[in-house]
Amino acid sequence: MLVACSGERRDWRSAEAADTVEAYDQFIERHPESERAEQARARLAQLAEEREWQRANTANTPEGYRPFLLQHPNGKWATEARIRLESLALGPPEQVPQTP
Repeated sequence: MLVACSGERRDWRSAEAADTVEAYDQFIERHPESERAEQARARLAQLAEEREWQRANTANTPEGYRPFLLQHPNGKWATEARIRLESLALGPPEQVPQTP
């Protein structure tokens, strides 16, 4: 049992150090019943949200932000996505004619 625990601990440290989807997936695959597996799943969800936010942010269009909000209505970036959607709906600011 001690060997299994140390292997799990080592794998967890490796997953945390790498902080990638692949590393956490590998940890879950190796230790599905571990107490840390739930932490790994939570971190996977955070990484997915970050990746999807980057896509939406790069697109900077309603078509980019709407799917993001459907997937993450209460996520870390949801308020910012709503603000940007609203801003895009308003259109570009009007140009005030300059007087000579």
